[in-house]
Amino acid sequence: SIEGQSDYFAASKCLYEIFSKNYNLDYIFNTVHTEMELKCSKSFPFNQKKYDICVRTALAGQAIANVFADGRRIPNPRIETPDQKIVKKHFNAHPQPQCRLDTYFQGSLCKEKKGPLFGTDNYSKGFCSRNEWYFRGFRPKCWFSPEQAELESFL
Repeated sequence: SIEGQSDYFAASKCLYEIFSKNYNLDYIFNTVHTEMELKCSKSFPFNQKKYDICVRTALAGQAIANVFADGRRIPNPRIETPDQKIVKKHFNAHPQPQCRLDTYFQGSLCKEKKGPLFGTDNYSKGFCSRNEWYFRGFRPKCWFSPEQAELESFL
């Protein structure tokens, strides 16, 4: 898998499983960005536990993205300023910290928590995608090309 997909998988599947089994509210609500609260509440409006897990995952994503930014000696990425880059082909290297934060955040918002974990020939199976009528939780276009994925689905 490429780096971006690993980040997305970690946020959309792995952390959900971990936080589901170790459910607690050990994060401080006043450190949560309004954008996280708003979008998590839109993804999980009637399920407090899934909302809490969404926020915890988003906060974990922010923390690790900050570590990557620190390693590059650049300012921390911000949840309210998503990466505007759009790739024509999947980006196979390490994305910029802002792109990684966007990936973790979108993974936290994806409602597709069960399903295939790997080895599928359909990029949308088990994950959120625009062609499956999801409204958020997509892989960011700063590393993921839906057009390339669509073509590969037919190979």
